[in-house]
Amino acid sequence: TSLFEAWIGLSVWQAAEYWGWGNVPGRLGSRHPFTTPYEALAARDEHLIIAAGTDRMWQGLCEALGRPQLAADERFGTASARVRNRAALRAALEDELRRHDASYWLERLEAAGIPAAPILTYDRVFADPQSLARGMVIERGDGVTPLVGNPVRMSATPWQLYLGFGAFTAVAVAACGWIPALVQVPRDFQDRLGLAMGIASS
Repeated sequence: TSLFEAWIGLSVWQAAEYWGWGNVPGRLGSRHPFTTPYEALAARDEHLIIAAGTDRMWQGLCEALGRPQLAADERFGTASARVRNRAALRAALEDELRRHDASYWLERLEAAGIPAAPILTYDRVFADPQSLARGMVIERGDGVTPLVGNPVRMSATPWQLYLGFGAFTAVAVAACGWIPALVQVPRDFQDRLGLAMGIASS
């Protein structure tokens, strides 16, 4: 399929809004179209994602932030009311969040069972314990650029990366019907071919 078709296939919320209500969806940034707070919000040092998509989570978020009065505010009392008053809600939340760093709030929200996450820069992505535990960073030795792992995991056919120089040269030559002894492949081409086919095998 094309990237164009894939993106349309992911646009379920936008399609529902357009076909269900006749609204042409606008730009949302990180916001969810039909519930809030479910977006990136500013703490003192950086943004974090908070996804309090139900009334129970909203009440728990207010408690975790030390602002239980927000849950009693009629502007925010129901999911539809929170969406209607999204701007005021965001301002009230960020007034509190900006009192502390994101790490402080993430710890509190995790303890309260409220879905939340940091927004990682790529240096933090590649050093994150989850990235390393899941094999998403492939170290290839000193002085060699690491590679990104394959997120698709199959038990019967586990993914492998062949890192040896020219690892697939003989396979490629045989597939072309050439006589290996008569083919002289430059070493730098062997290097590129071995790496490219190792990645393609994933």
